[in-house]
Amino acid sequence: MKKSGLLAILLIAALVMALSACGAGTKASEGLEFKSNGDGTCTWVGLGTCVDTEIVVPSKNGEETVVSVGAEVLGGKEGITKVSLPDTVKTLEKNALAYNDDLLEIDFGKGLETIEEYAVAHCGKLEKAPLPKGLKTIGRCAFTFDESLTEVIIPEGVDTVGDGAFSYATKIKKISIPASVNEFGTFNFCTQALEELELKGEMKYFFLRVDSDAEGNTVINGGLCKNPEKTEYSNQYAGICTQENIATVICNVFDKEKIQLNGEEVASAANIEIGTYKRLDNSYTFEITDTQEIVVSFGIVEPLEIARLKYTLNEETKTFSAKGVGLFETEEAELDIMFVPFGNSFYLFMNATDRATAETFGVYGL
Repeated sequence: MKKSGLLAILLIAALVMALSACGAGTKASEGLEFKSNGDGTCTWVGLGTCVDTEIVVPSKNGEETVVSVGAEVLGGKEGITKVSLPDTVKTLEKNALAYNDDLLEIDFGKGLETIEEYAVAHCGKLEKAPLPKGLKTIGRCAFTFDESLTEVIIPEGVDTVGDGAFSYATKIKKISIPASVNEFGTFNFCTQALEELELKGEMKYFFLRVDSDAEGNTVINGGLCKNPEKTEYSNQYAGICTQENIATVICNVFDKEKIQLNGEEVASAANIEIGTYKRLDNSYTFEITDTQEIVVSFGIVEPLEIARLKYTLNEETKTFSAKGVGLFETEEAELDIMFVPFGNSFYLFMNATDRATAETFGVYGL
C-alpha cells in the first residue's frame, strides 16, 4: 500500500475516534476541571479556564472516563447557552447544571441513567433538554422552575419521577408518561399550560386533595399509580380508576376542565346521581337528594343524621360544595364539604370545626 493511502486511512480513523468521543461535528471544550474518582473514572466539577459559551464535555480526561457531572458544576456562570455531555456520563449530581439563566439547550448524551434532585433546576430559559432512552431515575425537583420547557417526554424504563420534578415549569404543554412509571401526579408536574397527556401505562388507583393557588382559590389535584405498595403514602390511594371515571380523574389531577388524553379530548364529569353513598369504612353516609341537598349521617349500625345542607356546583372546576352547621354527638361543628362526581360514586373532602373548641378534623376519600 502506498504511504499516501496509509496516511489517509490513519487520518480517517483519527477523525472517527474524535467524532465518537465528542459528538459529530463538535470539538471538546478545553480547560474544563475534573476530579478523579480513583477507579479509572472522573467527574466534571467545574469550568476551569474554559471560556466557551457552548460547553462540550469530553468522554475522557487523560486516561480516565468521565462518568458524572458534579454539584453546581457551572457555578451560576453567565453566557453559557448549551451543554453537551458524552455518552459515558451516567449521573447528574445534585444541582449539577442548576441556576443558569442563559442555558437554552442540554444534550444529555445516550448513557445518562440518573438525574439527581435539583440537577437542572432554575434554568429559566431552558427550551430543549430531551431525556435519553436509558434514563432510569428523575430526582425530586430536578427541573423545577424551568419555565421555558414546553414538552416532557419521559422515556420507557424510568421508574421514578421525584416529587416536584417538573414543578413550576409552567409552560409545559405536553407530558408523556411511559408504562414503566408507577406513580405520577401534580406534585411531579405543575403547569397551567398543559394541553396534552400521553399515558402509556394503566394507572389503577388515584387520590385527590384540596389545595389553594397563589390567589387563594381552591383547586383540586392529586396523583395516580399502578401499585400503591410501591408508593410512600400508599394509604392515600382510595380511588379505583375505571373506564367510566378516568377522564374525570385526569382532569381533576391536573386541574383541567378538559384535556387531550392519548389523542382524544376528554372532560370532567359535571353530573351527580341522586342516591345514597357510603364511605368505604362504613362510618359516614351521604345522601344526595332531588332537592339539591347533601344529607350527612354518622354511625355503622344505625346512622344518625348530623347535617342537611344545600350544595352548589362550581361550573369552572366541576366540583360541588356545601357549607353549614352539623351536630357531632352534643356539639355543633362548622362543616365545609366539597365533592367530585364519578357517576355512581364521588370523592369527598369534609372539614369539621368544633364551634366550642375550634378543633378541626377532616374526612376524605371515595
